[in-house]
Amino acid sequence: MDISVVIPVHRGREKDLELLLSSLDRAQENLVDSQSEVVVVDDGCESLEGLRSRYKDVCVILNHGKGPSAARNWGVEHARYEVVAFTDSDCVVDPFWLRNISSHFNTNPENVAVQGPPWNFMGQRYTTVSKYEAGFYEAVFRLRHVVGNRAKNVDTRNFAAKRKVIRPIASLFGDLKIAGGDDRVCGLKLREKGRIGWDESLLVYHKDLCFRDQMRSHRRHGQGRAYWDYAPDLMGVNRRETYLEGPRRLGVPAWYAMAANLSFLWGQCTEMVKVYLKK
Repeated sequence: MDISVVIPVHRGREKDLELLLSSLDRAQENLVDSQSEVVVVDDGCESLEGLRSRYKDVCVILNHGKGPSAARNWGVEHARYEVVAFTDSDCVVDPFWLRNISSHFNTNPENVAVQGPPWNFMGQRYTTVSKYEAGFYEAVFRLRHVVGNRAKNVDTRNFAAKRKVIRPIASLFGDLKIAGGDDRVCGLKLREKGRIGWDESLLVYHKDLCFRDQMRSHRRHGQGRAYWDYAPDLMGVNRRETYLEGPRRLGVPAWYAMAANLSFLWGQCTEMVKVYLKK
């Protein structure tokens, strides 16, 4: 299957984007008998025009600082091929990522989308924070969103969907300007259209972060949480099991899990106060 890859990128991520595009060059070489393109959505960077001459099949479109949700929606509008894949600008993809996405849809034509593991980090074997974060997120995502070979939600680091399904959906990723929560909006809309598959062979690796920046990331996702509601089938989750005991079984110390949870809740509460005061 032919694949379009949509990547939103904002100011300060230009060097990270170069690493991602280099990894996509290798992945494109392994995509046999299919075509691919990379749609880079410029969300306020200095200049990305030079990318077209240095990397394969890259097009750059402007989003004028409207935020990651609008950037991904705009990227979907410009995607030409039958499958649209998504990852973040601070990630790198496995050399067989594109080939495995194509194989998944050929083998599972009933799926409207497919999600791969979103918790891997470039240096998690060597960096303590990345090791703890990988374990924490794996436990949370598996317990909340994975049932056998099916996913109940998506993460924009590592998923793909059929273009004919997502193109007609108005504002697929919502209209959040905050970098957190748009994948949740997308997941809810995709589940209304059909089945989201789960595939462990789709591998993407996130940039390593220091402890402070990782907690800031949790806080941003908490801010995004202030704008969407729980789905009925996700209510009743055992929070102690999901957010504390599950991570501990994967080697994550209790203090790290608590710090991640508190950062998320802090972001959610402060953003909810802001929303209330604006009314």
